[in-house]
Amino acid sequence: MNAKRFRIVFNRRRGQLMAVAENVRCAARTGAVSGTASTPPSGMAWRPRARRIGWAAIAAIGWGALWGVPVHAQIVADPNAAGSQHPIVTHSANGVTQVDIQTPNGAGVSHNRYVQFDVDGRGAILNNAREAAQTALGGWVDGNPALAGGSARVVLNEVVAGGPSQLGGFLEIAGDRAELIVANPAGIVCDGCGVINAHRATFAAGVPQMSGGEVAGFHVGDGAVAIGARGMNTRDVDYTGILARAARVAGKVWAKDMRVVTGAGDFDRTLAARANDVLPAGQAPAFAIDVAQLGGMYAGKIYLLATEAGVGVRNHGEIGAGEHGLTLSADGWVSNQGKLVSDADVQLQAASLANAGTLYARRNLTAAIAGQWVNHGTAAAGGNASWQAGAVRQSASGTLAAGVDAEGMTGHVGRLSVVSDGALQVSGKSLAGQSIVMSGARVDLDGAQMQAHEIDVRARAGDLLAKQASLHAQATLHLGTPAHLLTDSATISASRVLVDAHDWSNVGGDVRQTGEDDSRFVIDGTFDNRRGTLASNARALRLAAGRLRNDDGQIQHAGRGTFVLETPQLDGMRGGIASNGFLRFSVGRAVIDGGRIVARGLGIDADDWSQRGANVRQTGQAAMRVRVRGTLDNRGGHLGTGGALDVHADDTLDNRDGEMVGHDGVTLAAGALDNRGGKLGSAAGGLAVDVVGAVLNDAGVLASSGALSLSSAHVSNTSGGRIAGEGAMTLTAREWRNAGGEVQALGSIDMRLGGQLDNRRGLLRSGGTLSIAADTIDNRDTRQAGGIEANSLSLTAAHIHNRDGVMVANDVLSLTAAAQLDNTGGTITSGRALVIRGLPEVSASRMATSAWQQGAAGTLNLVNAGGTLLAGERLGLYAAALIGGGDVLSRGDLTLPLVGDFAPGGRLRADGNLSLETLGTFTNSQRVAAGKALRVQAARIDNRAEGVLHGDETHLEAASDIVNRGLIDARLTYLAAPTLRNLGSGRIYGDRLGIAAAVLHNDAEGGRAAVIAARERLDVGVGHLLNREHAALFSLGDIVIGGQLDAERRAVGRARHIENRSASIEATRALRVSANRVENIDDHFRTEMQAGAPKRIVEYEYTNRGTRRYREDEVRFETHEVPVMLTEDRPTPVPDDPGRLNNDAYVRYEYTRVVTTPVVVSSDPGKMSSGGAMTIEADVVTNDKSRIVAGGPLSIAAREVQNIEVAGEQVETDSGVATRYWRNRRRGSDEQHAAQAAYEPAPLSASCGTRRTGARPPRVTRSGPRLKRRAT
Repeated sequence: MNAKRFRIVFNRRRGQLMAVAENVRCAARTGAVSGTASTPPSGMAWRPRARRIGWAAIAAIGWGALWGVPVHAQIVADPNAAGSQHPIVTHSANGVTQVDIQTPNGAGVSHNRYVQFDVDGRGAILNNAREAAQTALGGWVDGNPALAGGSARVVLNEVVAGGPSQLGGFLEIAGDRAELIVANPAGIVCDGCGVINAHRATFAAGVPQMSGGEVAGFHVGDGAVAIGARGMNTRDVDYTGILARAARVAGKVWAKDMRVVTGAGDFDRTLAARANDVLPAGQAPAFAIDVAQLGGMYAGKIYLLATEAGVGVRNHGEIGAGEHGLTLSADGWVSNQGKLVSDADVQLQAASLANAGTLYARRNLTAAIAGQWVNHGTAAAGGNASWQAGAVRQSASGTLAAGVDAEGMTGHVGRLSVVSDGALQVSGKSLAGQSIVMSGARVDLDGAQMQAHEIDVRARAGDLLAKQASLHAQATLHLGTPAHLLTDSATISASRVLVDAHDWSNVGGDVRQTGEDDSRFVIDGTFDNRRGTLASNARALRLAAGRLRNDDGQIQHAGRGTFVLETPQLDGMRGGIASNGFLRFSVGRAVIDGGRIVARGLGIDADDWSQRGANVRQTGQAAMRVRVRGTLDNRGGHLGTGGALDVHADDTLDNRDGEMVGHDGVTLAAGALDNRGGKLGSAAGGLAVDVVGAVLNDAGVLASSGALSLSSAHVSNTSGGRIAGEGAMTLTAREWRNAGGEVQALGSIDMRLGGQLDNRRGLLRSGGTLSIAADTIDNRDTRQAGGIEANSLSLTAAHIHNRDGVMVANDVLSLTAAAQLDNTGGTITSGRALVIRGLPEVSASRMATSAWQQGAAGTLNLVNAGGTLLAGERLGLYAAALIGGGDVLSRGDLTLPLVGDFAPGGRLRADGNLSLETLGTFTNSQRVAAGKALRVQAARIDNRAEGVLHGDETHLEAASDIVNRGLIDARLTYLAAPTLRNLGSGRIYGDRLGIAAAVLHNDAEGGRAAVIAARERLDVGVGHLLNREHAALFSLGDIVIGGQLDAERRAVGRARHIENRSASIEATRALRVSANRVENIDDHFRTEMQAGAPKRIVEYEYTNRGTRRYREDEVRFETHEVPVMLTEDRPTPVPDDPGRLNNDAYVRYEYTRVVTTPVVVSSDPGKMSSGGAMTIEADVVTNDKSRIVAGGPLSIAAREVQNIEVAGEQVETDSGVATRYWRNRRRGSDEQHAAQAAYEPAPLSASCGTRRTGARPPRVTRSGPRLKRRAT
């Protein structure tokens, strides 16, 4: 028995359904239900139930509400139903719910109405048996008395009240097979449901519509159908239909023929058509059909129809159809992030389609998309794939394929057709075994990868873009457009390549024809092949264009026939044109400066020909002929052949800085020859020059295809003279005057001079290494002439003068000066490394210094006022002192080790890493920047208010202290010093910011407050942190403050003392502080006592009758020989008994009361806040009249927490007299006596709040934080 294949049968002995081996059968056909591991289990006593829920409620509370409330499942007939529609609900012998359906009408429809129709895991039996019958769920059941006239053909179960039907088990029709319909407008939840002994099953979230006794259709309002995690099993039913406004599938659905239709309105019985589209009021559903990630549909045939306009179909699960195919039609959008597969055909129709999953048809795939089709996933077919859409867009992750099997292997069949009414944009991969045909109004194949036997792509109206595309065909590849064809940076190959376009741009592209058929490219407009490649293996090749641009491009002809290039305008700067046969140019004006032309045979016919810096070469031994009716410009170029060279220019032949070489000899005829800086020579033959006009070669012509050696005491190569050679050149002299002249070689030049080299306004150039050794090198005023240039350049002298001069090396430039290098206003640049150093002085004391100090060679003073030092990859400057305000720049790394103090006066920048080290003080008032890491090490660092230190990473380390009043910013910022003071206008920023200091002062200065701020995280490892006077420690992410930073620049351990005095420490996320002592203090808090208005008070008190006092209005007096005092609690005089006091003894108090209270006259609290959690770990935490606020949890772990509020104390002071009255008893008439004394009790104190006056602390302007994205 397979682990995941089994059958469900009814065990009579146990009276329940059981899973058995897949080959087991029960007695009757209806008694077995095949299934997989997803078949729902039986025996569930509790099933979820919900009240009436439609798609709107589902949208509000989620689909889980449909099966989230457990209740007892039961079936309850409608008590108000007519007798012909009132079923009898009973139970089978084994306790399974049994419904004796009502008598069918003349059409064979048994219409049964319910107020509740819920089925638990044991299932339910619908009795359609006229006599006793055996069932899979309940064993033997008795015949249904209502079916005396015959069994039903259709069993209609209509729910007319209550909530959605909860179907947690199987529904079995006992007796004759029939069509099963469950209709509930409130919705249906199927979670483990199934159908037994029915040939058709329909689950409708709607109201059945009757006509002539038949079920004519359904009216769908707001109901939904949901398939729970336990799924639905109707695989033994010939047809299964689901009808609802919205359907949700969270489990597996197994069926033979599956039809899911969604929408609102009236639908016919077959669910094939909708009579109207009257939608209920309210919000539309989010999804018409929603298949969750764990959901799926599996059937031999699947038909999905979403009829509500604008409402989409979403699939995150699997929808798999068998041999009868898959059809998906939606009036809204379709989104597939799961799998839509079929063993047969797949047909798609939608308003729009977004695919990020898999679409696969084992046979053919046909899609009609009214709007946009977006593909991020795979859309493939084993046969043909045809796509028609309003617009097409496939991303780089998408794949289109035809003729591809399920394993992704491409065969020899399969046509892929993609037709877009509008724009067609296809990136990613497109594969086909046979052909790929694509068309659109405008076509964009940028970045696409295509492979097929044949490829045909056409833009009907607009441009055809194929930039960075990879297009490969075994046979013919055709690209057509009436406008512009762009194959920039593309790779295109085919046995035959056809291009139809008015203009063709192949900038950076690679187009290759591998077959030998003759090839022809005729472009009426411009063919732009800049940095591109056009290669053909054709026997003969013809390329004609209105204009040909081949700057930095390559045009290659591998055939041995003739390559004819025709154009009125040829632009081929730095480009290459090659032929394995004979290459013939027939052009008007040609500019191939810096380019390369190579052919076995070569002929040039032009009106004007410019090949400045170009290499034009014939490899064959035949004579090479060049005919130019105007000017031939070979400045800096090369014109050569392995045979004889015949050059004729009717006007001027300009060979300045150029080369003309013929192995077997050179014949030159021209109206004028300007060979200043040019080279004329031959390896094996002679040189013949015939010039009608002037020859400008003040120093003469020295040229050789091999080595050239020159040794002399004095050389003058002024006034534009030039000495050149293709091989190595050795020049030896005492002095060399090259002012205004040139010395050039394609190979190396080794110049050894005993005295001075005067190269003012001159040019020394080598294609290899140029090495010059002299006492003095004078290269002043060479900005216009070129100065000293080489691939690699090495200069050694005691004094080097490059004032307003230029020294350039494409590779490495090494400069050694014993005393002085003057680069005032000059430029020294290298394509790679630039190294400047003095002659090393080694002594015992210097042996102990670092390597960079040794390299500095304390005798070299480099003056760079207004000058530029520039390296392409690495710049190393080792000097005792760098003087002046020039620029020191590197497109790579920059190393600047110095001995003394250093203050940049110009730009100091590296696109890579910048390392600055000095034993003195680094004072910065400029912008010092690095594209990668900026590292500054100094005894002391002073970044002034105008100074900017910026890098992707910025590391500052000082032996004593860092003082910052300017800006320090980076993605990763790290500062380390014993003392760090960020004052006033100082701003220290970083995405990740780490500070390590024994003492950190973040303080105000000059009315401005400093800022330390991070965009992501701030780590501070500090002994003593003082943050005061509105200064800010701020982070858009987290802040962690500890005692030190670990290897990853994260704060760990405990700080000694953290003081936040009338300043702020704020993190928008978490804040963590760990210190021995944390103080958050209001440094500007001050109070004073303020007295209130005096108040007169009169009170009375009985003598020796307690301490109660009575207000003046609470007493009255009567005379009983003497005045007596009466009060509410003693309203009458007490009899005059011996030994008893009477109302005649009392005390009168009359005094003035003054209340004094404290008021706050100044306050500026410290602020520690976080948007998220805040954790403070300390021995002592003091929050003195300040604020500690967290948006998340606040945790303070401390031995002592002092949360000091204003301890206000109110004082009451009384001052007056107290008069005591008593009766003096005597015979006859008594008398009243009185005695008066001062009344001044001790002042009374009580705690109270404070009130504030209008006083404010001193105004301080904060320098930030105004955090924004770093400038790059």
